[in-house]
Amino acid sequence: ATPPVVLVGPDTAGVGEILAVALQRAGAILVGQKTQGHAPYMSLVRDGDVAVWMPVGQWLKSDDEPINGNGVEPDEPVEAADPDASGDPVLERGLEILAGKLEKAA
Repeated sequence: ATPPVVLVGPDTAGVGEILAVALQRAGAILVGQKTQGHAPYMSLVRDGDVAVWMPVGQWLKSDDEPINGNGVEPDEPVEAADPDASGDPVLERGLEILAGKLEKAA
């Protein structure tokens, strides 16, 4: 089976980072830029009428480094294009990787 390609970047945060790491551990290829590094493990703590979300743990990458504060490095680093530029080099690289994997599988 062809592993999925996942596009990531500095706007990828929280659950997106957790999902990216889970998919990467399962063989997906991350393409793009380092993620934001904001994925604390939160729990809702209640005391009477007051409820507060509190960080209670950390999500870890495959190297046991926390995502929070560090972000997730892509397997294939690609700089994003200027927003005013035409084309998307991250998407283009992801499609190239998929095309190469599909050719090998055929």
